[in-house]
Amino acid sequence: MMKAASYLFNPNCIFIGTNEDAFLPVPKGHITIPGTGCLVAAVAMAAQRSPIYIGKPHKPMFELLQKKHGLDPGRTCMIGDSLKSDIRFGFNNNLLTLLVLSGATKKEQFNELQKRSAEGFSGDMIMPHYFCDSIASLIS
Repeated sequence: MMKAASYLFNPNCIFIGTNEDAFLPVPKGHITIPGTGCLVAAVAMAAQRSPIYIGKPHKPMFELLQKKHGLDPGRTCMIGDSLKSDIRFGFNNNLLTLLVLSGATKKEQFNELQKRSAEGFSGDMIMPHYFCDSIASLIS
C-alpha cells in the first residue's frame, strides 16, 4: 500500500480500483474478511486521490463485455449475491437482475429490505427484479 500511494503522487499515474467491496462473504463464523474496497480506500486516503473504478457496480466492465461479446442489455440478466455490487451493477447497465440469497445478502436482510420498500422507504435502496434462495434453485 505504501508503494501504491507513493506512485500515485505522480499526477501521470492512473489510479484504477477494481471494486468497492467492504468485505468478502464467509459461509459461517464470526469473522470478517476485508474486501478490496478497504485496500483501495486506504491507498486513496494516503495518496489523497480518488480511483477510477472499473469493476462492479460501475459501467466500464459491462461496456467491455458488451463490446467483446455483443451483449444486448435487454436480453441480459445480472445474477449475484450482493445488492451493493451485483444488483446495482445490473441497474447501472439497464439489465434484469436476480439476487441469490446464499452469499453477501442473507434472506433475513432481504426480508427487511422488502418490508421497508413496502412501507415506502426508498433512500439509496434498490430491489432486484427477481430473487431466489440459491443459484441451485434455478436448475429445478
